[in-house]
Amino acid sequence: KMDPKKCDVWSLGCVLYAMEFGLSPFEMQEGGNVKMSVLSGRIPFPSSSSSRFSAEYNSIVKKALRIDPSKRSSLKSLIRDASSLLS
Repeated sequence: KMDPKKCDVWSLGCVLYAMEFGLSPFEMQEGGNVKMSVLSGRIPFPSSSSSRFSAEYNSIVKKALRIDPSKRSSLKSLIRDASSLLS
């Protein structure tokens, strides 16, 4: 059974990625469709020089976008990680 909170974390990861790079994490994949891109588990992160966000921010996004929901961070954990970025 899918945990709806883990789905929300996935959606948050997609939004955070789009905020950073200006597109969906699956738009950068060549060919195929979104479902296949999601199932592949390969989400490209452009070079750090093309990002205006920190490696710590990217880490939060990656934790939210883990394909396996059991390995995906909880919202509470992501909030804790984000809070440490702000302090």
